[in-house]
Amino acid sequence: MKIHYIAHIFILSFAIATSFESGYYRQALRYLAEIPDDSYRGSPLYNNDNIDDNLYIPNYNSTLKDYDGRQIRHVPEIITKKVLPLLETAAAENDQMAMITLADIYTFGNYSVTVDYPKALQYYHKAVENTGNGHAYFMLGFMYSTGMFGEIDADDSKAIMYYQFGMENGDSNSIMALAYRHYYGIGTPENCELAMHYYSRLAHFGYDMIQKNIGDVDKGLRYNIKIVDFNGGLYGNKLSESANSIFSRTRRHNKDKEEFLEFFDIDDHQYINFYQNAITHYSGDYFLPKNYTRAFEYIQDCVGLGEQMYGSSNYHRINEIDSTFLSHCQALLGHMYLTGEGVPKNYDKAMKWLRNSIVVARNSEALIDLGEVYENGLGNESINTSMALSIYREAGETSALGKLKQAKLLMSMSPENDPRKGKFAKDIYSSIKKATFSGSTEGLYYFTEFLQSGLASQIEPERAVTCPGTTICYKVFVEKLEHIFLPQLSYAFEELIYGNFKNALLGYSMAAEQGLENAQISTAYLLYQLQPILSTRAEKSFDHERVSASVRYLERASQQDNVDATLLLGDMFLNGLHNTLEKDNDRAFNYYMRAAVSLKSSYGAYKVGNMYEYGLGPVNDSVDYFMAKRYYDLSIDIKKNLEDKTSKSSNKTPINWALLRLRLKYVFNRKQFKNQEESSGSSGWFNAFKKISNAGKQANEGTDRASDRARAHHEGGDFLRDDEFEEYDIGDYLVIFLTFMFFVVFFIQNVIRQARRMRQGNNVPNEEQQNQNGWNFRFNFNGIGAAARAGNFEFHFFAI
Repeated sequence: MKIHYIAHIFILSFAIATSFESGYYRQALRYLAEIPDDSYRGSPLYNNDNIDDNLYIPNYNSTLKDYDGRQIRHVPEIITKKVLPLLETAAAENDQMAMITLADIYTFGNYSVTVDYPKALQYYHKAVENTGNGHAYFMLGFMYSTGMFGEIDADDSKAIMYYQFGMENGDSNSIMALAYRHYYGIGTPENCELAMHYYSRLAHFGYDMIQKNIGDVDKGLRYNIKIVDFNGGLYGNKLSESANSIFSRTRRHNKDKEEFLEFFDIDDHQYINFYQNAITHYSGDYFLPKNYTRAFEYIQDCVGLGEQMYGSSNYHRINEIDSTFLSHCQALLGHMYLTGEGVPKNYDKAMKWLRNSIVVARNSEALIDLGEVYENGLGNESINTSMALSIYREAGETSALGKLKQAKLLMSMSPENDPRKGKFAKDIYSSIKKATFSGSTEGLYYFTEFLQSGLASQIEPERAVTCPGTTICYKVFVEKLEHIFLPQLSYAFEELIYGNFKNALLGYSMAAEQGLENAQISTAYLLYQLQPILSTRAEKSFDHERVSASVRYLERASQQDNVDATLLLGDMFLNGLHNTLEKDNDRAFNYYMRAAVSLKSSYGAYKVGNMYEYGLGPVNDSVDYFMAKRYYDLSIDIKKNLEDKTSKSSNKTPINWALLRLRLKYVFNRKQFKNQEESSGSSGWFNAFKKISNAGKQANEGTDRASDRARAHHEGGDFLRDDEFEEYDIGDYLVIFLTFMFFVVFFIQNVIRQARRMRQGNNVPNEEQQNQNGWNFRFNFNGIGAAARAGNFEFHFFAI
């Protein structure tokens, strides 16, 4: 990684202590500046074509203290022979910046230097012996908090102490780590007010930073992702219940194109291809750097085709699909001329194409840029606030940014720029609220400030303004400003795609310590991965330290309502993990219960029902079939509610199978259940069957597949949880088999009887002849009714 990352960390500090810089240090920096970017990186392991459903984390080798298969990268000779010796000489002369630079190099593996955490720790300590430094303090806190996953001794009390020192020295990373810990009570008592103070401090700084950089903060690429989402999530593409965190324009455009081709010929609508190629190069993607020049070329082709076909006066002849995408092309071309992205600024050309865009279609992006022109009097236009406001209002009907622009303009028109004063308060609040709930990051900042200032209560007296609610709003806002506060996320992703998994773990775990839920999942996944049942790869080995750390980060993600993390924890504790994690049915039960009740997880409810059925976690490990049925029913209800919202069907076979199994257990042991109920109370009859079937914990003792129900924590393939039944005891299978055979035999007998009647024809007695075209039979057996009519055989199982 380049020195840019180290420099960026220093920029993040609000105040950086000055220190003596020796000539050796300055000379080392000059040598570093001579190294070509990425000249030492090698080739990436993953790209846009091979990462989906193919991300594989190798086994961690505790002897080598690195992942297997690590690429041996060439360290530039200038680093080993000039830079490092110069930095070491400067460090020996107590040059603080030299010591911190050396520590960063040995921590982050910059310039392909081999990582050495103990040596880095020594340099960080030495750097702050005489003078404080926020970044060094944060790194000390981070190292003591994580123990670098077994490479140094962890000490949480020291971690908090150094985070505190970092905060006092103005380090934003330390402030974020402390805010997160105080909010959730990690290593320190919960203190919402203090957490809100820290988060608001960061938010105000971040807001000031984005005001200095004109543009939409929401258009940047997000690296705050769960890397396991490249494999479809912790439970695979079809089964994960947590939302996918990866937004790729390339993927989205390819998917849109595939859907479009189902109904139309793409050659008849070339504007779509031009625009999608242009916006992809303009915005960039995970594996495609921004390229304004290429974007400009595609946009010119797009608008050129429009001019050729329709000119500037015949747009009324264009069809709706083409008008939409041609308008987008014209809006983007006008925007690039307006901002000077990929082409010199030209306000006249910008106005031409922006106006053409809204003639072809009322494009919100073009409207917003036109509003900017009139609001600020750009080019040959004079300032026209009323015109700008009118345009923003129209854009705001379909755009969060339009709503935000409208609110900001109204705020500037309020007395003392205070939205609480003047006649616009209600409009400002309403616009900001709508922009926020439409995904505007800057809108979220204003909305949170309105909660703090009392404007929200003034406009909506019924709205309860609480410390937790306000704090979370500040937290989310800060976490969205990745380019300001979290450069370690892009560093981690870059290291991941180059196959440097240890460095990727470093970056993601830093963000995880600062409270980012997605980073906590990524960290947990890098520390521990389960292997699919049918995997052809060699089985991995894990030490207790790394598994425990993985559990810790999953628990923190669960604390932030990540449903897949909660379910995975339940699966891990239900089955145990060989010699690294002991089974704990009580903890598993609690995780499943939280997933089912608080997070509305169908699988969580199913697992709670299963544990009640077999007595694997409830009070006294007691079997309770009534509670089992209740949670199986809840699992189905959750699935149905989800189907209603998404219009997508889901597989309910395992749940229906479980309900059938419960009913059959009741049917074939009803007498014993009744006797036990009379002698032992309402739940005694369940215990009677427990003795017969030997269910309960014995059914689990033979299961050594370490948390197979976490099957989507995979390495390249899905586990078919919905198609895989639990490992039930022989009694279950015997009951189901006998019941099935009973009805099969009965069915076959009646089919044969009906066939004989048809062959006999008129020789059948009158009373039998009456039923030739509609034979039927009915019976009832211990609460189960069955009926067959006209050759169609049905079972009707009544609820317990």
